[in-house]
Amino acid sequence: MSKETKPRITGIYLENFQTLRSEPIFLNFDKLCLLYGPNSAGKSAVIDALDLIKKTVNYSYGLSEGHNYNLDNLYQKYETISQYNKLKVGVEFIAGKFDYHGEQKAWCESQDREGYDAHNFVFKKTYEKKLQVEFLNSGRGIKVAFEGEPVFEILENRTNFDNSYKKINKEKVEELTAEGNYDDWDSAIHGQLVIYKNNKLFIGTDFCNFDFSKYNKTYSNNLKKSYFFKLFFEDHDDRLTINGIKFDAQDQAEFMVKVDINTRLFLERINDHDYIHPDEYENSHDEYFNEIIFKRIELEGKDLSGEIFEQEFKIRSNNPENYLEIFNNLAEDYSKFLKGLFFQIESAIDFYHIRGDRQILNSNHCVSYNNYIRVSRDFELREEYRVEKDPLRMYAETLANESNYYYTKDLKFQGDFVNHCFQKYIPSLKGYQIEAETYDLTLRGRERVSNTLIYLRVKDKLNNNLGFQDIGSGVSYVLPIITSVWCKQLTFVEQPELHLHPRAQCELADIFNASLKFGNASVIESHSEHFLLRLSRRIRETTKGYLLPDELKLLSTDVQIYYFEPQPNGATTVKKIRLDKYGELMDRWPGGFFSERDAELFDE
Repeated sequence: MSKETKPRITGIYLENFQTLRSEPIFLNFDKLCLLYGPNSAGKSAVIDALDLIKKTVNYSYGLSEGHNYNLDNLYQKYETISQYNKLKVGVEFIAGKFDYHGEQKAWCESQDREGYDAHNFVFKKTYEKKLQVEFLNSGRGIKVAFEGEPVFEILENRTNFDNSYKKINKEKVEELTAEGNYDDWDSAIHGQLVIYKNNKLFIGTDFCNFDFSKYNKTYSNNLKKSYFFKLFFEDHDDRLTINGIKFDAQDQAEFMVKVDINTRLFLERINDHDYIHPDEYENSHDEYFNEIIFKRIELEGKDLSGEIFEQEFKIRSNNPENYLEIFNNLAEDYSKFLKGLFFQIESAIDFYHIRGDRQILNSNHCVSYNNYIRVSRDFELREEYRVEKDPLRMYAETLANESNYYYTKDLKFQGDFVNHCFQKYIPSLKGYQIEAETYDLTLRGRERVSNTLIYLRVKDKLNNNLGFQDIGSGVSYVLPIITSVWCKQLTFVEQPELHLHPRAQCELADIFNASLKFGNASVIESHSEHFLLRLSRRIRETTKGYLLPDELKLLSTDVQIYYFEPQPNGATTVKKIRLDKYGELMDRWPGGFFSERDAELFDE
């Protein structure tokens, strides 16, 4: 599958997340994203947010193995007492196609309530377009937008009502409670679905939509006048609000969108007893329902036998026969849509985390171990992976199989990308060459076991075989980075400059630049001045028309710089720093641009 059709993340939203609680922020991952700032400023919150989003979508449809974490506790881990239930985290991504398997395949091939696949039609409209999804209330609220325009949101709001089923506001509840009149108000309907009218995603489809025109004229006009509508619906020019529908990513049942239990009880009661004329709904106590309908039928001289009574009931209700079915259909549609949306997010958040505590590689460590077992009884071939398939392993396997290739929509690179980087972009590492050594072992007995072991080795310019421990540590610290930006569409790197000479730090910036042109983005947490200076130089050279390889040309808009600045109150502000077309800073660098150097040189 080509990389341009795969869902990919382009940014995240954070609000009241860990120390980032001063204001909502958006971090753009679609380019080279650089995070600067002092230690413990909150830069690691970015990777924590990605992890939280991934666990939320995985948990919602049972992909969290063993369900060994609780989303309530997970969300509370990243919020303070003052932020309780105010934490919001969201993701922006470009939707695409991906290989359906397992749960994904079942979702794709399933039919909708009407017996067709409207959900697939809706998702075809999203390909190569941006979607935004925000989680709030510890995974019990969600907002969805398409190309920046809101589509729908499901909030944890509550609607209070008295024992006559008349809606009352929060102030009235507080007033009745203060007076001790608990009997004068019944309970609350929880949850609120807000559908934005004329949104680009659902408009023109029955799926996930609520269109009054879908009912015949008799019902559609009277529906808005009914007691049912007055209690549950709020019709505005730009949106339709439906009270009593909830969302919970922590609910691992069939549907993530639910009809609130109180809503369900009231709808069942309304379906049985909605005999009231719209003008009289405010006085619609339970005990009056039958009395009113019987009086009306009796005054008109109608037969009160069961069959006639039922016919009169249907005529007088002037509404769809089953109000609860409307809510169930909405819940089912939105659950189905969210399930497909979460499959997209799970595929889009395909990143690898290069930690700052990485170690020198061990040449005696088996990078890849494939175990093939042929059982003599039924000759069944089974493949098992014993080692996690990280980028280093993926590179070792393609290198050993001589199938190492890389391609994107605009530029094409054929060959060994990693060794290409060592030879072309980081000559200060003395032109080392990475090679794979493969060993095939066969053990015979009751079962025949064939093991393919792959080790990575280093060769110098004189073709000497060396171990990673025999050369400078720079190769060990750079190799995992290069393999990740080669095979992952998003790489999060902590301190790429570790154990590198200042010249090598500059050269490493060219590798990130090239990987961006080949289609993979990076989020880089750094303290390196040299790294940023090389990017600034490439922007300047590109503007002035210097002769550069296409993969090293860089525009100021290709680089996003965010500075994390701790505040005296313990919070952190995030400031975006722009570069002009010559690579010069357009915004003030907090404290001065790497002012530590000047302080050491000139302060006394």
